[in-house]
Amino acid sequence: MWLKNWLERPLLAVNASAEKVDLLPEEQVQPSDPAKRTESLKMLGEKLKGQSTETDEKPARPKRKKPKDDLIETIKRKEKKEIIDQKKQEQIDLIKAFSKKEIKKATIKEIEANQNTENLAESSTKLNDNLISETFAKILIRQGKKDMAKEIYEKLSLKFPDKRAYFADLIEKLTE
Repeated sequence: MWLKNWLERPLLAVNASAEKVDLLPEEQVQPSDPAKRTESLKMLGEKLKGQSTETDEKPARPKRKKPKDDLIETIKRKEKKEIIDQKKQEQIDLIKAFSKKEIKKATIKEIEANQNTENLAESSTKLNDNLISETFAKILIRQGKKDMAKEIYEKLSLKFPDKRAYFADLIEKLTE
C-alpha cells in the first residue's frame, strides 16, 4: 500500500534545499482509480530515465587492449641494443652457442660400457706401498694373516735399513 502511494506522488527536483519526503507514510491512503495510477507510473518512469541519463553522462574511458597484446607489441617495437663491451658480447655469444647445442643424456648402460670395469675386490686385497706400517702388520697377525704381515715386515726392512735387525727378529717369530 505504501509503495503505491509513494509511486503516485510526483517526484520533486533533487536539490540540496528540497524538503525530505517521507517514503513510508504511517497513515493508510485509500486506493485510487487505475487510470490515475498508470499515468503516475509513466511519469515516474520518465523522470527516472531523465535522472539516469544525467548520471550516465560521465566521460567514457577508452578501452585498453589486452595486456598480452601490449607485451607483444612492445617486444616488436623494441630496438635491439648494440653491445659495445667486448666481454659482454663474448658471453652472449657463448650462451647462444650453448643453447643451440643438442644435449643428450647418457643412459646407465652406455656409461657402464664406456668405463673400464675392473674387479674392485682384487684391487682392495693388494698391498699398497704407501699404507704399510708396523701397526698394520700387527693387525694382520691378530687376524691370522701371517703371510701378509711377513711381506710388510720385509718391505719395512728395505725401507728402513737401520731397523733391519728388528724386523728380521719379527719375521723369525712369525715363521715359528
